[in-house]
Amino acid sequence: MDLPTPLSDPQATLRALNRNLPEGMRIHEINMHSGKIPQNICNTYLVTFPRPLSEQERNGISNYLNADSYQISRHRKGWEKQIDIRPLVEEITIVAENVLELQVKVVAGTPGVKIEEALAAICCWEDGKSPLLKIKKTYWKQINR
Repeated sequence: MDLPTPLSDPQATLRALNRNLPEGMRIHEINMHSGKIPQNICNTYLVTFPRPLSEQERNGISNYLNADSYQISRHRKGWEKQIDIRPLVEEITIVAENVLELQVKVVAGTPGVKIEEALAAICCWEDGKSPLLKIKKTYWKQINR
């Protein structure tokens, strides 16, 4: 968050915030940063399915991870464009029978991909047949392009 002045005691602030957060929500650390917004980042997401992953979805993920390139069609504002999402969605890990962890790059000046779009293509869902997903960003870090 942006503050008018630096925190005098970040650890005391962390403890005070955690005392007031709802159960299950915690702040793990407070870091100062330069104020510049990183242009190139890697986000980590947990994606929870309402049911266990199907064999088709597991095979789609395996095929994706073994591919060097993975082209999808993106539809935006009346136009369609082919993009390779393999360099963007770097890792997909099955962490539970109905939970995936994805690492997704966002690079300034290059097309990105929505988690739902990527998974629809990777898991071979028919149009309109995607399950209701719970997507939670758990981490981000600055990367070199």
